[in-house]
Amino acid sequence: MRFSQWRPIGVCDNAPDGERKARMFARDDLEKVLAPGIGRNTWEGSLELRKIIERYAQDVAKLSPKAKVLKRPKVAEIRLVGMELRFAPTPGLNKESIEGQVQLFEVSFEEGGPPPTMKWPVGWIAVIGALLVILSGMLIAIPLLQEDESRATAAQDVLCGTGRASMTYQSHLQQMLRELELYARSTPTGRNMSYSRSACEDPSGNVPKDEASLLRCVLQLQRTDGAFLQTRTSERAQFCVSQICANRLPEHQAFCRQF
Repeated sequence: MRFSQWRPIGVCDNAPDGERKARMFARDDLEKVLAPGIGRNTWEGSLELRKIIERYAQDVAKLSPKAKVLKRPKVAEIRLVGMELRFAPTPGLNKESIEGQVQLFEVSFEEGGPPPTMKWPVGWIAVIGALLVILSGMLIAIPLLQEDESRATAAQDVLCGTGRASMTYQSHLQQMLRELELYARSTPTGRNMSYSRSACEDPSGNVPKDEASLLRCVLQLQRTDGAFLQTRTSERAQFCVSQICANRLPEHQAFCRQF
């Protein structure tokens, strides 16, 4: 072959002799490099050829001792250099040999390439996705729970003093009386005096009588137990008292005037 032969076969770095690393072109890429219109005097103007060289240069950078000292190596310069098969690289361009003349694109590297793309393991992506789903569910559920609690409280409040003929109202009165009786029996005064059995008596199932028992029990607890007013039981009972008295029923006036 004459020295004018155009046959670049790969990309190499500019390391010293004995340390030089290279990557040969694949058949498809070699056909593009040797395409008509690309030659010794025109290759630098080919954008497609430059992209091919830079792609192979990325592989060379992983092997090159010069590129390994850089954090993010990028191509700084591309030169066309001659090479003799089975001989050491020649300093001159396209020196003729009995084995045939070929060339390499020699690249030098510098710092400053784009930062590497972060690759998240599939397992971590799944974990993060699951956590986001759980967090979203909690954010949706909390307002709903608060709304349900508000509705439950509102429903309980409505049961005190209205709908006196309903079974639900009777059930609530009985529940409130049992709660007051348990509280009364738990106090020192309640254990030592008989009012826990007389003032806070068991529910009878008769609405007017149970209302009167509730009013009488709350009055007695307010007079004898200073801690009663700070309890949740007192708060619930006081609301019921205010609702019962708001109805202004004659049979309850004697108790209601004492609140």
